[in-house]
Formats: sequence, structure tokens, C-alpha cells
Amino acid sequence: MRLPAILSLTAALAITAGCSSGTDSIYHYYDLDGFTRQSEDAGSGKPVRINNVTLPDYLDGQSILFQTGPNEVTQTNRNRWIASLGSILSNSLVLRLRKNLPEYSFGESICIQGRDDCPVLQMNVRDFRGIYDGTVHTEFDWQITRGRELVCHGSISRTENQNGDGYDNLVEALNRAWKTSLDDLSGNIRTCLGKLAQEDLKRK
Repeated sequence: MRLPAILSLTAALAITAGCSSGTDSIYHYYDLDGFTRQSEDAGSGKPVRINNVTLPDYLDGQSILFQTGPNEVTQTNRNRWIASLGSILSNSLVLRLRKNLPEYSFGESICIQGRDDCPVLQMNVRDFRGIYDGTVHTEFDWQITRGRELVCHGSISRTENQNGDGYDNLVEALNRAWKTSLDDLSGNIRTCLGKLAQEDLKRK
């Protein structure tokens, strides 16, 4: 257990609670790997539609979630995401898949919704938080459908150690865990869509 990290973040949370009503409070906003740099260019590869990432209500906001004890989770006030976590994760998902799988075109408007021949990726994030023991945890379920067919699905979770105290290190660890999980997802998607293409060839 990394006691300094626990004390540092717990103290920060306490200070936030005590000062949040002051008019001179300073708010700190955090990005996740530059999600605002997303390009409108979706590429020229095989089309794959990506639906918006879904999250539980308590996660889908600007507050950073931090587990302060075995049975308590706190939402921060003065330390926040630059936008709602759902929009950040949705955009960073598209960016990472475009980088890892250039043979495909990913985006929310790649295919008309309901088009039967276009694969659709759906992700449900179940966990994205810092933990009092000096680690962070991310977890999500994913599935690819085409029309009414469930093509493939799975779950990916990852725990990373923070490299120091404070929210900068907390966000950096979350970003590292998220990107590594998306890299794992990219491999699963390549395998899934490759098998789908082979099945299509056999039907012809």
C-alpha cells in the first residue's frame, strides 16, 4: 500500500470539500490523451460504425471518481475532466482505433444507423477510477453486431500503479490503463472482423 498517495489524495479531497463554496476556488481540468484533437477524417478503409460509449450515471460526468476506502467512493469537485467522461472516452476510442487499425474507417456516422451490412461497435464502461491503494482501475464490455447478429463480444479490465501522488499522476495512470485496454481491444476487433470477412467470402 502506498501510504503517501493515500494521504495526499485524501487530504486533497478534504480540502476540496471544505473550499468548494468559496468564490476564489481554483478548478483544475484534465484531458485524456488530447481527445479534443479528433479529426473529422474517418479514413478510407472498410467502414465500422462506433456508437457512443455508455457509462453508469455516477461515472458519466466531469467529476473524477476516487475510491477513498473499501466501501466509499468520492466524486471530486475542483479536480474535473475537461468534458463529460462519456464524450472523452468516446472520442479517444475512435482516435485509438483509427491509429491501430488503419485498414478500417471508424466513426459515429460512418454507416447509416440500422444498415444491415455494416459492423457496429458498442462499448459499455463499467469502471474508471482511482483507488486509495495507489492504483487505478478501468473496465469495459464490448460487442460487435451486424444487423441483428451478435458477431463477437468480450470484457477487458486493467489495473495500473500510479507513479506518484496527486491528480496529475492519477490521470496519467488512468490514461495509461485506458490506452493499453484499447490496444487489447484493437487486436480483438482485427481478429473478429477478419473472421467476419472470411465468412462473407464463403457465402459468395
